[in-house]
Amino acid sequence: MSTREACRSEGASPIRSLIRSPRRLHSSILFAGIFLIALSAPFETSRRVIPIWIFEVSNLEAVILAALTVSLAWLILKRSPLRLGVLALPALCLLSALAISALLADDRAQALRFCGRLAAGLLIYLMTLNALTSRGRCMALIAGVTASAFVAAVLGIFEYLKLPGVEGLLDLFREGPFYAGGLLRASSTLQFPTIASMYLEIAFGLGLCLLLVAASRRERPLLGILAFVVMLALASAVLLTLSRAGWIVVMLQIAFAFRMQWRNHGLDRGTILLLCLGVSAAALLGLLMVSNADIRNRLVTESPQDWYRARIEPRQEPLRMASGEIRTIDVIVTNSGEAAWQPRGETAVQLAYHWLHRSEERAVVFEGIRSPLPRLVRPGESIRLRARVQAPMKPGSYRLAWDLLQEHRFWFSTLQGMETFWRAEVVQGDLPAVELESVDVSFAATVKRLPSRLELWRAAGKMLADRPLLGVGPSNFRLRLEDYVESGSRIRPTHSNNLYIELFASGGLIGGSLFLWMCWRLARHLRRPRGRWDDQIELSVFIGASAAVLSIAVHGLVDYFLEFTPTYVMIWMTLGISAAFPDFKDRQHG
Repeated sequence: MSTREACRSEGASPIRSLIRSPRRLHSSILFAGIFLIALSAPFETSRRVIPIWIFEVSNLEAVILAALTVSLAWLILKRSPLRLGVLALPALCLLSALAISALLADDRAQALRFCGRLAAGLLIYLMTLNALTSRGRCMALIAGVTASAFVAAVLGIFEYLKLPGVEGLLDLFREGPFYAGGLLRASSTLQFPTIASMYLEIAFGLGLCLLLVAASRRERPLLGILAFVVMLALASAVLLTLSRAGWIVVMLQIAFAFRMQWRNHGLDRGTILLLCLGVSAAALLGLLMVSNADIRNRLVTESPQDWYRARIEPRQEPLRMASGEIRTIDVIVTNSGEAAWQPRGETAVQLAYHWLHRSEERAVVFEGIRSPLPRLVRPGESIRLRARVQAPMKPGSYRLAWDLLQEHRFWFSTLQGMETFWRAEVVQGDLPAVELESVDVSFAATVKRLPSRLELWRAAGKMLADRPLLGVGPSNFRLRLEDYVESGSRIRPTHSNNLYIELFASGGLIGGSLFLWMCWRLARHLRRPRGRWDDQIELSVFIGASAAVLSIAVHGLVDYFLEFTPTYVMIWMTLGISAAFPDFKDRQHG
C-alpha cells in the first residue's frame, strides 16, 4: 500500500501524514529550498544589493543564503539523517585544500570569498541529493530549471532581435550589451555571454530528460511539441551567445541523447524528436553563418583581433598646423582584416585619430574628428579618404595616431595595433612646416587587452611551477596574471579560460588532483547503471543528467565558471541530480 493510500484509509490529510513522517518532511523542506534556488538562478540582478549585516549580497545570493539557513537549521534541530553521495568526500577535501591555499594567497580576501562560494555549492549539492527522494521530485526540479532557463532564453532571443524595451529590462541584470567586434552576443539576464551559454547548456542537457519523457506520452502529443519548442529555444539562445564551445556542446548533447535513446528503444518518437532538434539547431547555425560573414569569422578565429585590421597611408607632405586648426588630409586606408567595413548603420566604420605625447604612451586628444567611409570596403580593398584633423589647443610636439572605430563599440587599435603614426609639430602662429615621419610605436600598447588562451595557459603553468603544492590561491590567477605574461602590454585581469588548468594554478597539485578525483568518482558513478533500460523515465533522467555533466566537462576545457553565482549554482545542482539518480532505479513509488 502506498503512503497516499494509507493516508486515505486512515482518513488523514496529506499535511498530517507529512508531519507524522519526519524524513518526508525533511526532504520536502530541502526540495522547496532547492526548487526556489533553481527558479531564481538565472535572474541575479547587478545593480540592486541587499544589506545583510556587514555584507551586501545580490537577490540570488539572498535566496541561496535563506534556503541554506533554513535547511541547516532543520538538520540541526531535528538531527535528520543526511546522505552524502559519492562526491561529498572529494568535494570536502577540495574545499579544505583550497581554504589552506587561500590563507597563504597574496589576496586572501578574494581567495576566501571563493572558498565561501565553494562551500555554498557543496551545500547546494547536499540539498539537491537529499531532496530528490523520488523520480517525481527529480522531474519537478528539472522542470523548474528548464522553465526558468526558457524565460532567460526567450529574453536572449529578443535581445538579439533588438525588440523594443528588452535592453532596458536586461540592464537590471548586466552592465550592458556585449559585442565581439561588431557582433551582438546575447547574454540575456546573465552577466556575460559565455556565462549565459554555460547556464543554458546545462539547462538544455537536463531539459532533454523532459523532451524524452514527453515524447513517450502518446496520449498527450502536445506535450512532445511543447517540449520540442522549449528545447529549440534553449539551443537557439546558446547559438546566439556566439560561444563556439556552446555550439559544439549542444550538438554533442543531442548526439549523446540520440545514441542512448536509439540503443534502448530504437527509432521511436524520442529519437525522431532528437533528430529533428539536431537538424533544426544545425540549420539555424548554418543560416546565421550564411547571413553574416562576421559569424563565420567568429567560428574560425579565436578573437576579433584578426577581423578588424587596417593599413593607413597618409600623404607624406609637410604639415603646418596652428593650435586648434582644422585641416583636411588625404589618407589611403586598406582593409587588411577579414571583416567588411560597413559605411552606414549600427556597425558603420569611420576613420579618426588620436593625438599622443611625443615621448609618452599617453593621449592628449583621444576622440578625434570622425571621417565616414563613402562605400563598403571589403577585405583587401583600399579607399582614399579626405580626413579632417584638428590640432590640439596647446602648442607642442605630438604624435598623430590614425585609428578606425565602430562608434560606441570599439576602436581598431584596441583589437590590433595600427601600423602608421606621424610625428607633427603643433605651433602657435605661422612657423615653418615640419616633415611627418613614421614612428614605430604600437598604440595598442596603451590599451589593456586580453591575452590569447595559450598565453593564459602558459601563465598558469608558470604559477604552478612557482607554487607547486597549493598554488597561488583561489581567485588569485586573474590578480597575478600580469606578472606571468611575457607581453609588455598591460593585461586586464581575466580567468584562465580553462576550469581544470585554473584549479591547478589556484590550488596547486594538491587542489588540482583532488578536483580530478572528484571528476573520476562522478564519471565512475554515472557509468554504473549499465544494460538496457525498459523504463523511459529512468533512461531519460540518466540522459539528462549525463548530458548536463557533459556540458560542464567539455565547456570547462575552454572557459571558467566557478566565480559566477548562476553557473556554480547550476553546476552543483547538476552534480546533486547526478549523484541522486541511481536510487531511482530501485524505487517504484514516489
